[in-house]
Amino acid sequence: MTLSTFQTKVLAKIAVAVVGVVIVVLFLVSMGTPRDSILAKARADSAQAATTEGQCKAQAAASSTQSCPRARPVARTDSASGGAKLTCQGCNPLFDGWRLTIPRVRYVAACLFIALLLRLVQNVFRALAVQRGDFPYDKERNPSPVIEDFGRAFWYSFGGFNEFKEHSDLWLQYLINVFELAAYPVLLVLGQGLVIGAWLGIRTAGSWSGWGVSRTSFLRFLLVSLLVLSVSYFCLTPYIMRLPC
Repeated sequence: MTLSTFQTKVLAKIAVAVVGVVIVVLFLVSMGTPRDSILAKARADSAQAATTEGQCKAQAAASSTQSCPRARPVARTDSASGGAKLTCQGCNPLFDGWRLTIPRVRYVAACLFIALLLRLVQNVFRALAVQRGDFPYDKERNPSPVIEDFGRAFWYSFGGFNEFKEHSDLWLQYLINVFELAAYPVLLVLGQGLVIGAWLGIRTAGSWSGWGVSRTSFLRFLLVSLLVLSVSYFCLTPYIMRLPC
């Protein structure tokens, strides 16, 4: 039994909708941990770290042989006494000034799921653009760039691997979005918005040339960048707790 073009389109859209619903459900289940207990434990650990840091600074002031600005406590074994001795070590806010309030596996899974949702959204718009021939293409290899069938256009865009280089991003954009979703919340909590701005400036400068070839290509890039930043701030920063450093 063969399916008509209309039935194929309907099935493709239903499949995309089902995949989106499954991803959302998995994301909600993965993030549906008892956050109150996790946050309480994180706050207790933060308070303990602050107390121990105060002891470290007090020890450094009493000994007058070492300074302990912006330090973190480190337990070292004293060979002479055979016991543990509290010493001070420099604290790097980027590595020591934050912690996750959920398990790392769930945080990474959330970034993977959200990046996949963003890829779905991005390639829906790209498929609509491909239907109108609005994308960079090689005129010698592909003299007729318009793909009228939405399901085929979407699959070419979303799949990332096919014979046409203009439709093959090899999922590199997806991997970049995953790293952005993982890093942006930490940088936002630490007040390092300048780093995010610099990175977005570099990416925008590199993507600006596509405006002359495709009107929607650069706009899709801006849309995804805004969505990544918004999701990082509103959805993922609550799972990053800043520690005294």
